[in-house]
Amino acid sequence: SPLATVGQPKRGTLLWIIPDFNVGSGGHLNIFRTIYHLESKGYESTIMVIGQRNHASAEEARREIVEHFFPLQAKVVMEGAEIEATEFIVATGWQTAYYVNRIASKTRKLYFAQDYEPYFYPMGSEYVFSENTYRLGFYGITAGDWLAEKLAREYGMRTQAVGFGVEHERYR
Repeated sequence: SPLATVGQPKRGTLLWIIPDFNVGSGGHLNIFRTIYHLESKGYESTIMVIGQRNHASAEEARREIVEHFFPLQAKVVMEGAEIEATEFIVATGWQTAYYVNRIASKTRKLYFAQDYEPYFYPMGSEYVFSENTYRLGFYGITAGDWLAEKLAREYGMRTQAVGFGVEHERYR
């Protein structure tokens, strides 16, 4: 069933749909780093945590993000909260792509793809479920050119690659 948004989208706003996380998650580090850099450019983000929960509350999740990842200004909410209308809605993995697909909105839907996720699974239902998310019509923001090219060539997805960065203070 479709999920409704409330309000009118404000320019420069993003809703990031993420699975819950643990400290040290590299994929989440990249998501939060991107949000941090977007905030420095004036964008406002909301992070919605969906699926199985490691955090008891949105406040606990936000505190962990700020303490262990980046000092984000972003609001954090849990699945089930009202979905405020934003300029962009961002899927961050195959499970989140299905959630984003259910949001009944004219908002532009993006897919922040860091890996070719079908390769995480043997051939079977999870392989196919993850592969099918590349056919949902989202605009792909990919980690590296190889993934942008693969998704465009094999799935007809419109993509933009983002280069890989290294934080020399964090990694020596």
